[in-house]
Amino acid sequence: AFFDVSVHNIMRICRIMTTPCANMIMIGHPASGKRSALSLASHLMGFNVVMPHKDGEYKSYCEFDSLVKQLYRDAGEKGTKSCLYLPGRFLEQNLHILSYVSHTITQGCTTHFFSSAEIQEIKQSMESNIA
Repeated sequence: AFFDVSVHNIMRICRIMTTPCANMIMIGHPASGKRSALSLASHLMGFNVVMPHKDGEYKSYCEFDSLVKQLYRDAGEKGTKSCLYLPGRFLEQNLHILSYVSHTITQGCTTHFFSSAEIQEIKQSMESNIA
């Protein structure tokens, strides 16, 4: 029965990964196989799994912000497919990031995430990749 549930969860994750603009939150008890299911599904679908650094707490929102910005840039400029895995203990240590993640998922975007200079730099990079 556990194997069937695991396969079902992996299939659901893969289906979400093929859906444009989709996102998901995996909720469950610690050590229930969420990270393993995500890792296997990501490998099957050609995604990278990105985790915050292991030493725990981000000193500021800006540190986490730069990680997320790099993921967005890699996706837009290089076509990199990534999953951001945020363990529960990480969110417990960084409650300010939990509200940011919640807002981004419910609203679909974060206004003023990139400065106008960063947007211009991204556009130039994408235009040079096309040419």
